[in-house]
Formats: sequence, C-alpha cells, structure tokens
Amino acid sequence: ASQEMKILVTGASGLLGRSMMRICAEAGHEVTGTARSRVKDGLKQMDLGSPQEVAALLEEIHPDVVFHAAAERRPEVCDRDPGFATQVNAGGTEAVCTAARAVGAWVVAISTDYVFDGSNPPYAPDAKTNPLQEYGVSKLAAEQAALRVTDGDVGILRVPVLYGPVESIDESAVTALARLVFPQTGIQKEVDAWSIRYPTHVDDISWACVRLAECRAKDKTLKGIWHWSAQEKLTKHGIAELIAKILSVKSDHLLPNTEAPAGVPRPRDCHLDRRGLEALFATHGVSVPRETPLGEGLDGALARLKRVSKPRVPAGGRAASGSAGGGGHGHSHGGQPCHGHGQPAAPAHGHSHGGKPCHGHGEPQQAKQASAHGHSHDGKPCHGHGAAAGAGAGGGGHGGGDGGHGHSHGGGGEGDGGHGHSHGGKPCHGHGDPQGVSPLERKALQHIAANDPVAAEKVLLEVLKEKEAAGEGNETSLAQTLNMLLMVYKATENFAEMAATSEKLVGLNHAMYGDEHPRFAAALNGLAFALCPLERFEEAEAMFKRALKLQEKAGGPDNAEIAPILHNMALMYRNTERFAEAEPCYTRAREIWTKSGNMAHKALSYKDSMTMYEAMGDFDKAEGDRSVALELLTTAGYPAQHPWIQELIAARDHLKEAKAKASAGSKDKGQ
Repeated sequence: ASQEMKILVTGASGLLGRSMMRICAEAGHEVTGTARSRVKDGLKQMDLGSPQEVAALLEEIHPDVVFHAAAERRPEVCDRDPGFATQVNAGGTEAVCTAARAVGAWVVAISTDYVFDGSNPPYAPDAKTNPLQEYGVSKLAAEQAALRVTDGDVGILRVPVLYGPVESIDESAVTALARLVFPQTGIQKEVDAWSIRYPTHVDDISWACVRLAECRAKDKTLKGIWHWSAQEKLTKHGIAELIAKILSVKSDHLLPNTEAPAGVPRPRDCHLDRRGLEALFATHGVSVPRETPLGEGLDGALARLKRVSKPRVPAGGRAASGSAGGGGHGHSHGGQPCHGHGQPAAPAHGHSHGGKPCHGHGEPQQAKQASAHGHSHDGKPCHGHGAAAGAGAGGGGHGGGDGGHGHSHGGGGEGDGGHGHSHGGKPCHGHGDPQGVSPLERKALQHIAANDPVAAEKVLLEVLKEKEAAGEGNETSLAQTLNMLLMVYKATENFAEMAATSEKLVGLNHAMYGDEHPRFAAALNGLAFALCPLERFEEAEAMFKRALKLQEKAGGPDNAEIAPILHNMALMYRNTERFAEAEPCYTRAREIWTKSGNMAHKALSYKDSMTMYEAMGDFDKAEGDRSVALELLTTAGYPAQHPWIQELIAARDHLKEAKAKASAGSKDKGQ
C-alpha cells in the first residue's frame, strides 16, 4: 500500500476537481479542496487572483502534493478576453506553484492538448508547441510559469477534452453535444466531422494524478511533463451519434461536415502520446489507470438526461381524479416585493432573484385547483398564471433571455402545472391547470421555494422513476413532474436538459392527442422557447410557426392561445436583431389581447417593445410605447407605487438621456 499523502485540489468544484476529490479519498489519501465561487461540501474558498490568499491557505493546510485543476477552460471565453484567460490560467498557476514551493509541496499542474497545433500527431511531451487558440496560449504560459517558479521541479500533465458525471450537460464539451441530439425536430444540422478528439473520463485523469504523486513519493527527483489520454478517437459528429445511440434516439438529422470549421482556428488532431507515463508507472510498480470506454463513460455521464429523455408514454388511459390544497407563497432574493397570490385552493408561487417583483397567480375555474409558478433571475417581473382547463399534458413557457409565454394544460384532477421563467429581464408568463400534487412533489416545490434546485431535482427524479414504473394511465401526472423538472433545470440553467424535458412533454401530448391538437401546439411553444437559450433559433422558429398554424386552425386567427406564441416569436426575433419581423408579432399579439381584454399582457408587450426600439435607436417609438404601457397599467388599476409603474416613469428620463447622447454623438461625427 502506498503511503498516505496530504493532497490539495484546486478547482475542486469543477468537473475534474470533483473527481479528484473522490479518487484521492478512495486511494486512501487525505484530501482538501478549494473553489473560488462554488464553495460547498466542505471546500475552502480561494481566489487564484490573490497570491497572498493562495499562500495563506497553503501555509494553513501544508499539503504534500497539490493537484492544480482550476482554470478557465472555455475556449470562447479565452478568445473573447485573452488578458483574463492569461490572468487566471498563467497567473493562478504561478501563485499556486510559488506558494507550494514555500511549504515544500509538489505540484501536478493540469494542462491541455491545445498547446499543439494538431498538424503532426501523435505528440510526445517534448514535441514542439504551437497553440492556435488563446486557450492554448494561456495554458502554455501557465506551463512556462510553473517551470520557472519551481526551477523545473513540477509535474505537468497534459490532457485532452474531458467528460464525466456533469452537474449540467454543458459542463463538458463532450456531453454538451447532447444539445445537437435533442430535441428531435427533424431539422438537419451539420456537425463537425473534421476535428478528431480523444474524450477522456475525468476519473482516468484523477487516477493518473494519484499514481504520479505516489511515484513522486518514492522518488523525490521525479519531475517533468507527461501526457495522459484515452485512445478512442471520434469527431464531434461521431460523439453525437454515440450519444444518440446511448439515449435511444435517432441521429439521422445530424449531417457530417468534413470541412475545417469556420471561425477561430482549431487543431485537427492533438493525439497525446502517453507511453512515457505508462513506462514511468511500470518502473515504479504502480498500476496503470484503467481507460474508461467512451460508451460506458457517457452512459453514466448522461444518466440524468436518460431519465428524462425517454420516459414511458402510457398507451391511453387518464389520471384518477385528485385535488391539491391552496396557498400563496412569495420569495424575494433581490430586495424588491415578490408576491404569491392564491385564489380559492390555488397554490401560487412567486420567486425573485434579481431585485424586481415576481408574481404567481392562481385562477380557479370549474371549482378546481391551479398551480402557477413564476421565477425571475434577472431583475424583471415574471408571472405564472394557473387556469383550469380540460384534460391534457402541456409544456411550460420559458424565457431564456427576455421572458416569454407558455401554456400548459392538464385535467382529470391530475396533470401538470404552468411555469414561467425569466432570466433576461422581461416578463415571462406560464399558464397551468388544476393538478393533484403528491407529498414528494410538494417537498420538491418547497426546495424550489428555498432556492435549493439540486435537492428539488433529486426528489423529482425519484418521483419520475416511480411514475414511469407505474405504467399506463398517468400521462398528465407524469407531465406534472416533468414540468417541475423544467423549473429546476431553468433555475440551474441546464438548458440542454430543459430542452430534453420539454421535448418529452411534446411527446406526451402527441401520444394523447396527435400532432394537430392545440395542446400539442402549446407544448411545441414551450419547447421552442426552451431552444432559444441554446441559440437554436432555426429550430425554434420552425416550431413557433407550426404551433401558430395549429392554434389558428383550432380556434381561428383571434384565438387567445395565439398571442403567447406571437410574443415568444417577437422576443426571439428581437434577440436576434430581426426587428422588422418582431414588430408585426408584437402588433398582432396586442390585437388579440385587446379583444380578450387582457390589458396587463398588452401593457407588458409595449414595455418589451420599448426596449427593442431603444436598442434600435428609435427613441421616439420607445417613448411612445412607454407612454402606452403606462396608460394601460394605470387604466387597469395598477397603483402608482407598483414597480412596473415606477419602472415606466423612470424610463422616461432614461430615454431622454439616451436620445440626447445619441444626438450629440451624431453631431460629433458630422463635424
């Protein structure tokens, strides 16, 4: 048995860091982890940007070995801000190595295959480096800093793209490819089949680091640069096809693109030669880390997505009648009012995380209950409205940038609620129907209300598993749980999982009603909005248009269900700067809301287009829409102290100042 070591892991809240913490403990070593922002589960806070803080913490812990995994690993962030990337990756590495040397600790610094240009694989540790991207440049600078401040007495381990048990699908560039697999819209997508990758499980890297540290414990002269990598090679297209196979879905909409990707240059094949490290392990008599087969590793990494990607769709049947108690709950995390309104036996929940009002309203109909949930994470109003309707299972409404409208329908006393979520500062509305909520689901809602989405997800996945095992007759009940999962994934910004869950709601509606029913259209609306945060606008637009046609066919051109779809389309067009297409969507939605007497939604639409016109530089139109929104809210009886009223009043001076600045800028250019 190897001698117990005291190991410090930086970046311990990240994908690799979490694995290192677990593997070090399994190997019988004492392990302490640090994190900068996600400080939880006993981790210690440490800011790599403060050398004094780093030195103090290492002096306190006095580790034998430091596994330095903390880094800015996102290539797009590094390319956008190279100075920041260098500060975090090179500056942080220098601070850790300097502090480690002061306390006699040896450092294993994690680096990347992106220090090579990918033109002449496989790469030995002493091969010529030539990074093509700022990420690789910053990591090469980190290697050089580590070698400089330790006089070469350091271990540098270069690794390829990593994956493992992710907290969100986007945490790994490998699992993020599930975004291409879901939803199954039938719209063809070209996927990179030019770049060759070697996806490696984080546990394999963690074991390599542990074995390397154990070798160092036997030989204090050990130092150098090593490589560790899986040997399976796939393109992104190949990985996406494998993910589709694991999730038992089609992949024929994914088209291989064998041309070099446009934009920032990417290395084609950075295959790392690991034979040097294998020989080192053999020399020192330590076991070589097992290479996790990619299929096996992805199956585990995607376990959560698998549970929501293919729940059984019962053949026929309806849920048994049930009821739910009422109550109103309001939660504020930003210092502004947050209201939960429950009308007779209608639970309503409002949550604000950005300092602005967030309202949940339950509107009973047919003497049944309605659950409604509104969540705001960016400082603007977000509304959830519950209204009873017929049987069915619908999809929620999601605002992934500026809010949105979604309708959800359930019946028979059990089904799904309606959820509106805003992360971009504009109203978001969700409409839900009367449902029976199980004790576990109530517990999940309590976790959500307490801003603990991780605990809520754990409970809801347990409920989902039970409902899947129950068999036929629980479509609406299953949809209810999926809708609650949508709330969780939205709160944690797991947009890929949110889209996958929304797709399942579309599947439930399709199974019960077919692809012409308005309930199917409402679910399509929710799925389309879920795609917007993933920037899958082409697919979203196709779904919005299909949902619009279905609702028009079912209820005519003035159908009230059309307005939310139009508003969501307007937001999508606005966020993609297709302003000319956004304007008619706003106009038609307002006409429908005028006929239905929904002045509040009409006012909020004017508030939203006010922002659009300001972005366009048309301050006169922005002021016009501001005035109309203010008049509508006042006429509707909103008090003068209401935050929306206050916001619109404040916007007047803001627009005047913006117009004056724009005018002054135009004059300066003309001189």
